[in-house]
Amino acid sequence: MNRKQLIAIVALLAMMLCLPIKAAKTYWGYCNGVDPVAFGTKNTGKCAIYIPADVAQVYKGFTVSAVKYGLAAQASNVEVFITKDLNADPIVTKKAAVSNVYKGWNEVALTTPYEIDGEGFYIGYSYSGENVSMGVTSTFSENACWADLGDGWKNYTTEMGETAKALAIQARITGDNLPLDLMLYTEQKDIAVQKGEPCKFDFSVKNLSAVLVRNLQVGYSIDGGEETVCDFKTAMGSNIDKSFTIEHDGFDVVGNHTLKLRVVSINGKDDAYAPNSEQTLALSVKNSVPVQRLVVEEGTGTWCQFCPKGIVGLRKASEAYPNHFIGIAIHRSDNLVTNTYDNLVFESLPNSYFNRNTKSVIEPSFESIETAVKNLMEKTPVMGVDANAKYTDSGKKKISVEALTTFLGAHKGMNYRLSF
Repeated sequence: MNRKQLIAIVALLAMMLCLPIKAAKTYWGYCNGVDPVAFGTKNTGKCAIYIPADVAQVYKGFTVSAVKYGLAAQASNVEVFITKDLNADPIVTKKAAVSNVYKGWNEVALTTPYEIDGEGFYIGYSYSGENVSMGVTSTFSENACWADLGDGWKNYTTEMGETAKALAIQARITGDNLPLDLMLYTEQKDIAVQKGEPCKFDFSVKNLSAVLVRNLQVGYSIDGGEETVCDFKTAMGSNIDKSFTIEHDGFDVVGNHTLKLRVVSINGKDDAYAPNSEQTLALSVKNSVPVQRLVVEEGTGTWCQFCPKGIVGLRKASEAYPNHFIGIAIHRSDNLVTNTYDNLVFESLPNSYFNRNTKSVIEPSFESIETAVKNLMEKTPVMGVDANAKYTDSGKKKISVEALTTFLGAHKGMNYRLSF
């Protein structure tokens, strides 16, 4: 190497040392996506999640550089905030750069990042507009659903129990050598399995760290017994969710158990915050388990030239999944109309609602139905429903129907209605 080459290398190294080093970042929260159904009924409100002191201690010295939030519908005048007291002036605020923010994930970078000092704090946002916009997810945490819907701040997990799902809010945490932290969660708190049959335990993991997770160990134990550790090879980047399954030989005796799942190691290292890395579930072994079914209510009409597409979709689904699919054709403007469905609105035909989710209109194609059925088949319903019917008059023109519901576990704050 000559003198000129050596000088060039030294100059290049000096330039590299002068360049700013981009700190790593991760997103911390309780959510796993944005549900199409909004929380609450107000088109103006405030919402927040609470990050308790034990989490703040893990991230002490790092900074919250942005607030990420998910909307179920377009909102106006969005302003994010960080505070230690929801009823006091915020420590940090920042308005969204645009006046109208669209549904889905959005992010506001803070002008002055908030340094985490080890004490608990809230992050959230306020909004207004013409829509009910507060986004939630399918996960649950007692710290994840604080809202002011015009009547003061409330912890809705206390008010509503399990139905108060986690708000779609995350803190973007920035710094070097961020903690290795995963969130383990399940969509169901109760599992029912059939006696004498192999079963499986499904769970999901969200990567709250800034590193790529390649090796994951998850352990499970039943009734506090010996833990079985399962190894999973994966490639899970930061802020990514993945689902996993543990196969089990099954149980020979009917009864109730407690199943505990926990993250044992990440890339061979311990999880930095254990409380969000484990779940305890109620496990019931039964002689028979209720079947999860998809109910598709399809708007159609004999005059509709495009509606045979829906007929084909429902018919194929009935043939392919007779135990998991129920199709109901709801006629409009023909001689097959029934007034019992007057309140169910279809803006165009053919269209359909899956399991009475009127927030989401879906084309009744076999492909759409099959995808939904397959997703549901893997889940255990919250309850089983049986119906007994009998004639109540000699002319057999009147019937009496009795429905019996059997819940598979204990629940709080649930709101169910039966439709006959």
